[in-house]
Amino acid sequence: ARLLEAEAPELVSLLDDFKAIVPDVRERLEPLLLAVRQRQLPASPGVALLQLKLQLLLSYCTNIAFYLLLKASGRPVRDHPVVASLLRHRVLIDRLAPLDKAMRYRVQKLLQTAADGATAAPTDADADELRHKPNPQ
Repeated sequence: ARLLEAEAPELVSLLDDFKAIVPDVRERLEPLLLAVRQRQLPASPGVALLQLKLQLLLSYCTNIAFYLLLKASGRPVRDHPVVASLLRHRVLIDRLAPLDKAMRYRVQKLLQTAADGATAAPTDADADELRHKPNPQ
């Protein structure tokens, strides 16, 4: 383990990211976007954010997989362009986090609507309800 940390200190962090992102994409983002595509949910501003987040996370995971492939084949990665790409993706994910946090309530409502209304078509009242945020008081 110490040899791994000495040779590639970023590897453990990248593996942790990969392990955290894949379930999030599978369990949260994909089903929600599928429900929107199948018109089970109304399109909303949060959907565009989710599409962006999904593309960003999938691209990040693809770059992690490529990095792992390079490492497994024994090729040097320190100066490889994939490292810069991973850094760029990580910065974008971090910058998206506050917006994602602000939209969390809407996303939860969309997920709840998708789960509850899989058989019922969305109404204008449902779309209007999704526009409101909780009152923190």
